[in-house]
Amino acid sequence: MQAKSSSAVQARLLDTSQALPREAALAIYAGQIESLDYFNACEAALAPGFQLGMAAVNDGAQLVMAAPVFETSFRLDLALDGVARSIGNWLHGRAPKLVNVPIVGVGHPHMDHMGLGVAADLSAPTRADAMGSMLAAVEARAKAKKAHIVCLKNMDDAECEAYGPVLEQRGYTRVPVLPIARLMLPATADAYFDSLSQNMRSNMRRRLKRAKDVRVEVRASAVGLEDQLFALREGTRKRTTTSLSRSRQTTFRRSWTRWATKRSCCSIGSATA
Repeated sequence: MQAKSSSAVQARLLDTSQALPREAALAIYAGQIESLDYFNACEAALAPGFQLGMAAVNDGAQLVMAAPVFETSFRLDLALDGVARSIGNWLHGRAPKLVNVPIVGVGHPHMDHMGLGVAADLSAPTRADAMGSMLAAVEARAKAKKAHIVCLKNMDDAECEAYGPVLEQRGYTRVPVLPIARLMLPATADAYFDSLSQNMRSNMRRRLKRAKDVRVEVRASAVGLEDQLFALREGTRKRTTTSLSRSRQTTFRRSWTRWATKRSCCSIGSATA
């Protein structure tokens, strides 16, 4: 599906992020942790009820903008409980269209930002034109799928300011959501200890000395830990009181391997493990 604009900018929707030209995609996502490899890994472990794809915008032959696109359904009875939820479940089983609202969105269900990639040298007018073309393609997909809601998920303040005129022109309204919690960690363990009070530092060091069987590794990659991580996840899933979806070990291993090859991690285990 393609959407043309008045300039050479043209948007199209792809059924998979793997259809993006890799080098061009990495260039527009330069510096972002969650980019093409992350999108590919999420597709390999697709959450039930979701369909993922990508929107790609070209200026001539050059890829200048891209963003993940998702399709799902929102249950109107999601916030209900008790008898009302039972009625909603009954309707969902017999007439799902009465309680399910189809949604097409720009963004990603597993990210706390929109995942927009933009060419660094793109001028402001072309950037606005690219966004308008992308939205036209997404809206056309929504119309074809009879989706009643089109959204841009988790746009930050800078993106809202940059693309505000385009969004307003197309009838979009900003809806506040819950703030995103962020935990800022010091760069090193020593920096963390230095940030503590003298009393807390003494207590922490004393406890660490008693934990003789604990081994902490800072690894350049998580590759090789897939089976241990899966066992840890399954143990957490069985103990938790909240909902944590099941995942097949082969799917988890494949997705984690794709994501983890360029990520550092910290592992903690016993000395005999």
